[in-house]
Amino acid sequence: ATCGAWTRIRPRSATPPESGCIAPGRGPRDGAPTIRAIWRWKAQGPLADWPIRRAWYAFHVYVHLALFFARVECMEERLADDFGTPPVPGRLGLEKALGRAGYLGEELAAR
Repeated sequence: ATCGAWTRIRPRSATPPESGCIAPGRGPRDGAPTIRAIWRWKAQGPLADWPIRRAWYAFHVYVHLALFFARVECMEERLADDFGTPPVPGRLGLEKALGRAGYLGEELAAR
């Protein structure tokens, strides 16, 4: 069921890794591991190579977005009655968030 879609995201670590931390006003440390945000590569090139900490934070956000959009999809009719038809179907947001969270989760787990 779509309402259970969030269960596909399973972080393998309870705490973010410390490697690749960003110092204020700086990018990743030289030689620190990074994760490429593949959906940003075309527009940002090397800036899409995120330090591990940034990837961890983005993973956290995408997990919560997936939960939000899964709930929106479960309540689509009720929300449409109260607020009208949304400009973008909740399914699109759910799939994008799940895809990005899944990708980042796998990359983080591999580090």
